[in-house]
Amino acid sequence: DSYWYLPGTTMRLHDQAAGALERELHRQTGLKPKVGRLIWAVNGYFQVNAEIQHEVGLYHLVNFERDSAIYRLDAPFYGIENANPAGQLVFQWFPRYASLLENLPLQPKFLARAVEKLPITPEYIVYRDSAAVTI
Repeated sequence: DSYWYLPGTTMRLHDQAAGALERELHRQTGLKPKVGRLIWAVNGYFQVNAEIQHEVGLYHLVNFERDSAIYRLDAPFYGIENANPAGQLVFQWFPRYASLLENLPLQPKFLARAVEKLPITPEYIVYRDSAAVTI
């Protein structure tokens, strides 16, 4: 893909959000994630390439083991994705600075500023491409 986004998944019937995310991250990376608290519930509309996307997303804090290769800042981490014809996903950490993230093709774009200061309690965000409104 020609853009960056946070890893995620669709949920199965009777899934809990944290459990579904843990399962998908393990499948994508081969690592054991620790899914933490909910940060945002997002109803977003944004454009990727020429296509409008509608996302209803739940964003959680996630950690891996402290010495995990996924945390390397000097190189990407290559995961495995069965649905990807190339057979792998590329994970890359970037510092949480809006000045850096705003220059990346990050989707949805509200994340570039939002990750700089994570909310203490979950927030509901309605996002329309270039503007996010907290309700």
